[in-house]
Amino acid sequence: MTTGVFAFDTDHAGTAETNLGSLITSLSGTLADLDGFVTFVTANWTGDEMELYSTIQDDWKKNAKTVQDILDGIHKAIGSVKTSTIDVRQNVRDSLKDA
Repeated sequence: MTTGVFAFDTDHAGTAETNLGSLITSLSGTLADLDGFVTFVTANWTGDEMELYSTIQDDWKKNAKTVQDILDGIHKAIGSVKTSTIDVRQNVRDSLKDA
């Protein structure tokens, strides 16, 4: 058994990329549904309580957007590293064939 050898597993990366993409899509849909529901419920609210709730809701939406942006960044990074790894390995194979 070889020890001290590390390799990037493109199959696992592909699975993670797909699963994370599905999570992002699901989360986006859920957040859109929630926003629509809150907009409907609060449409006729007025006064101080509405202003307070609106401030809280706006903060919550900004934080949810931050989480979405982080997940999108991770998703793109996994895809980029996976693609780059595949390309490098193919270039090495091609070079070894030509040698």
